[in-house]
Amino acid sequence: MIMRTFRQFLLLVILGGVVASTAWAADPASCNAGFTVCQIRENVLLQLPGLAIAGDVVVQEPGSANVSDVFRVFNNVVDTGGGTGLGNLAILYSGDDSMALPNPSTYSANAVVIKEAASGPTSYVGNGTTYSLDTGASSSHLAYTGDTTADYHDPATFSAILTQAGGAFVPNATVKFTAGSQSCSATTNASGVASCSVVVNQAPGGYTVTASFAGIFGANAATSASSGFSITKEETTLSYTGDVVIANGGTAQLSGVLREDNTTPIACRTVTFTLGAQTCSGTTDANGKAACTISPVAQPLGPGVVSDAFAGDAFYRPASASANTLLFAFPAGGAFVLGDVSAQPGTHHVFWGAQWSSDNTLSGGSAPNSFKGFADSVSSGTPKCGATWTSGPGNSSSPPSTVPAYIGVLVSPSVTQSGSTLSGTGVAIVVVKTDAGYGGDPGHTGAGTIMASFCH
Repeated sequence: MIMRTFRQFLLLVILGGVVASTAWAADPASCNAGFTVCQIRENVLLQLPGLAIAGDVVVQEPGSANVSDVFRVFNNVVDTGGGTGLGNLAILYSGDDSMALPNPSTYSANAVVIKEAASGPTSYVGNGTTYSLDTGASSSHLAYTGDTTADYHDPATFSAILTQAGGAFVPNATVKFTAGSQSCSATTNASGVASCSVVVNQAPGGYTVTASFAGIFGANAATSASSGFSITKEETTLSYTGDVVIANGGTAQLSGVLREDNTTPIACRTVTFTLGAQTCSGTTDANGKAACTISPVAQPLGPGVVSDAFAGDAFYRPASASANTLLFAFPAGGAFVLGDVSAQPGTHHVFWGAQWSSDNTLSGGSAPNSFKGFADSVSSGTPKCGATWTSGPGNSSSPPSTVPAYIGVLVSPSVTQSGSTLSGTGVAIVVVKTDAGYGGDPGHTGAGTIMASFCH
């Protein structure tokens, strides 16, 4: 006898036109705990002669009061493996005789996959075929409408529209989106649209984004839709933030900042800095800053370029930046001096000669006429901001016979004289592009145009 829960009527269970027998109990299906995947031989995959309702449970009693075989009925079979499709099916679950009939609510409403045995009788086209069985009474359609590409570390929006077979929207249904190892879920609105976003954190490359609807039991069938999804390398921006006015023979402090889309710092990446033929490299920190030094600097004097570059990697695109530089040199010893009021960018002034005191204006008052502009002794050796200096009158200070084309000059607010000693403090250093005609005596004026500040 065959009993059916929810309604009482008899069903004749047949297989290939042969009346079923209790032999089926000796040949059980192998199902997982959720009854969603079963390994089933053909002699336990049953076609019911009458229309059954999805979710109904059919019980076969092999001449005993104890239940040995339980069948779950599914409607709307979709044959995805090229088979014939059998209409309404019952899926066999075989437990021991003491197992009670499972409540229909304990069955999964998801699509059930049946894998045929590698051998044995079959009414399908070919063994090993996979069939998806829809648990819903109404077929559904899911169309993916979201992003198909996104940069690494950028947000991607996944979206889809869920409809019934007739085109009506399905609201309040959960749609799960999966792309590689990342996923998110959303509930459809009144227009059947579900949408959610993830920040892409997987390696750039080709992926598939899948939208899945698990089905609403007895109402809408499970369905899914897929689309190619490409993760591209993230755009990067690199700035240069290091020295641009650089003393030849000294140390250049080079630095730059690497960011995603000019906003988020990128750490642990190598940035290479190039100054003429000299290079150095640094690794970005948590703030995206990379830094290194070149010492001693050995470059042609005058205008130049410093650059930094990130070569890119598996996640980030390359980036580079550059800045204009000005290379200068100090005299081999001592330092030339300009008055602080006079030493303004773009102005032309005398840094050595008989006219020094009349050409230079100092905030601390006029300089003695005996000071011609060269300090033969600097407390710091190489001129530095804040260094003090001393000199003798006239050309007794022993100025050099030649000067660099671009020279670093101390800036002083005052010049004092005590006996034959002249002194002052260099509060700044400017770079002067020198004119032709300089000589080591006060009659051969040293003058030039102030191009830049080196320190203040």
